[in-house]
Amino acid sequence: MFQAIFALALLAAPAAAFRAPARQMRGRVTPRMETFNFLPGEDPVKNTDPKILGEVNYRNFVKSQTGVDSPLLTRDYPLLQRVKELKLLSKTAESGLLSTLEAQGVTLSQVEKALPLAEELGLIDLLLGNGNFLLNGVAPLAVEPAPILLPLLAKAVGVPGSLYKALALGLVGLEGFIIYTNDSIAVDALTAVPLLLAGGVLFTLGNVLDGLKSA
Repeated sequence: MFQAIFALALLAAPAAAFRAPARQMRGRVTPRMETFNFLPGEDPVKNTDPKILGEVNYRNFVKSQTGVDSPLLTRDYPLLQRVKELKLLSKTAESGLLSTLEAQGVTLSQVEKALPLAEELGLIDLLLGNGNFLLNGVAPLAVEPAPILLPLLAKAVGVPGSLYKALALGLVGLEGFIIYTNDSIAVDALTAVPLLLAGGVLFTLGNVLDGLKSA
């Protein structure tokens, strides 16, 4: 008797497992939307002009009104106009940067030797492939602060390369001192990134300046 009841239970278990829940069989369930205690918003289709409804229509509308066809809906950065307005050519000559570079050993013959190397490295193709980013992303960052940075750059180039190398070694030594005297890994990591990065930049700059003199 017990075996018969057990067998019937085994046969009924798969049927119960595949039986749909009673709630799903009762009909369509109406979804509920959470409002987070805010009133329902306005329907954009009803209160928006069809000319600007949707991203494509909006871009086409802006293009028809302004003539701008850009992902950012802005015009390209006026590079030559800004160079003229900021008088960067005359300020470059007045800053002494060119004479400082000449004193460091930079000559036209060295620039001439670098031109074929630029072609071999594919720099021209790189510039052509990223023209929009360079014009609208990099150019403003280089041109707008140029009147202030040109005199500083001229002085920085005039400093001996050995001084930059010494500063780089000093930053590395400072990081070593922090690691030796501190037990916190978080502090070590937090100071290592800026110090070692600045040290690498200074050491590279020192090598470049020393290389210009020896060339």
